[in-house]
Amino acid sequence: MEEVAEDLLDLYASREVVPGFAFSRDTIWQRELEASFPYIETPDQITAQKEIKEDMEKNKPMDRLICGDVGYGKTEVAIRAAFKAVIDGKQVAVLVPTTSIGAAALCHFSERMKAFPVKIESLSGSAHRRTGQRH
Repeated sequence: MEEVAEDLLDLYASREVVPGFAFSRDTIWQRELEASFPYIETPDQITAQKEIKEDMEKNKPMDRLICGDVGYGKTEVAIRAAFKAVIDGKQVAVLVPTTSIGAAALCHFSERMKAFPVKIESLSGSAHRRTGQRH
């Protein structure tokens, strides 16, 4: 236990001194994507998105985990953060625990970003093949 705690302390200490990438403030495309959300955001979604954007715009590696029940908007929060990164020229990987959740995420990301020049693909270890959609 002490070894794990020491490793975690070392990890967090090193993250404090390593510079991260400060993403740009929201663009018009970011605002368009967010305005196209067909539902009313929950207060938790609004808070999480605000805090994530603040983290992403700092020159420090982000360390954040979003938790919530099924159907409470975690995917939309991830879509917006991923889009912010892509607009600044970065690639994004979204890890999910099952192939079926991966297929659903691919569908949601593709649908939400279809109006923008974003390429979205899926990579599944269980199928040992790559499938994707291009936008």
